[in-house]
Amino acid sequence: TQLSNLIRKRWDFGHDSIYSMAYMLNPVFVKYQFEPAILVDMKSFVKQHFPAVSLSTVASEFEVYRKRLDSHNEPGALFGYDFDEVNDLDELPNPATYWKYFGEGTPIFQKIASMVYKVQPSSAACERNFAHFDYVYTKRRQRLGTVKEDKIVFVYSNAKMG
Repeated sequence: TQLSNLIRKRWDFGHDSIYSMAYMLNPVFVKYQFEPAILVDMKSFVKQHFPAVSLSTVASEFEVYRKRLDSHNEPGALFGYDFDEVNDLDELPNPATYWKYFGEGTPIFQKIASMVYKVQPSSAACERNFAHFDYVYTKRRQRLGTVKEDKIVFVYSNAKMG
């Protein structure tokens, strides 16, 4: 219970609707039944980033998208892959490729996909770098120039790795 509360708290802190959209717009996962929370995230994402678009238009595009993928359910019909027989997801093409070439019937989803798949999946490296700068930049080192500060952070980061 305490562990599950901690996991839930961490999930709520790090979760954003863009992750749900990336999951939902990936053709590999569309055959699965989506949880209601993912559909709620879709609605909030569209409201936030595309306020002029009605939710009924988004819902109809979603149905077109699912029907199109259902029609490609033949082995090898989409990208030449049978998704059930792929062992390594790295073998599959980028979902942005799907939306670039097959998104013509769903222009809103095509725009959303181009936006979603341009975002880096994690900011961990950036956060780690800021933590290292925070460690280096102290009251005693306030007058360091940016070049010297960068060099100290570089040495500190690489010393941690080794």
